[in-house]
Amino acid sequence: MDRQSKRDNEEAHVLPAGITPEEARAMMSAAFNIFNRWQLSDDEACMLLGGPALCTSHDWKEMKLKDIPEETIWRLGDILGIYKALRCLFTDRTRGYDWVKRPSARLAGKSALKVVLKEPRENLTSIRIYLDAQLG
Repeated sequence: MDRQSKRDNEEAHVLPAGITPEEARAMMSAAFNIFNRWQLSDDEACMLLGGPALCTSHDWKEMKLKDIPEETIWRLGDILGIYKALRCLFTDRTRGYDWVKRPSARLAGKSALKVVLKEPRENLTSIRIYLDAQLG
């Protein structure tokens, strides 16, 4: 199969959330760049992605993508939304990156990361909604 045919076949396959494999790769690549900026450990990154086996997250980090669960795609959307909101709220990028780990009175003195890691799926979405509301 030539390179173009392979790409056409791959793009014809749509993941459960309506995301093509090419879009999923772009989302995953962006998420790992965000995790680096937020200075997350591999364990924290795994939790945010849905707790895949560590070897799977390393495969994902190296863009050796096979199947990405629909749940992970939803999480990627929330992670990208949180990042975007922080970039809009903070003109100083470093403050936005640090916000994730900084305790907040609005989060009962916990950091957004601690809140999210306690109950990743629900709280990831809650933090995104909270930040979106701050944008107005």
